[in-house]
Amino acid sequence: IVPGMGVSLDALTQRAALLSSVSLEPPAHVVGRDTAECLQSGVLYGAAAMLDGLVDRVEVELGEKVTVAVTGGYGK
Repeated sequence: IVPGMGVSLDALTQRAALLSSVSLEPPAHVVGRDTAECLQSGVLYGAAAMLDGLVDRVEVELGEKVTVAVTGGYGK
């Protein structure tokens, strides 16, 4: 899990009275068709966008493309 992804999901579902917890798996759609898909999309694709932005900034700072290695069960 991307650091913070589980924490973000927990914060959403524990602090919002009407949101139930969902599994951290890719939703069927980026634009969710129901609450569960919207939560999954926001958490997973939001974390992916955050990492994309971080890699972009590192590449700008270094002035070259970088290779990123992803490890762990969620790496795929």
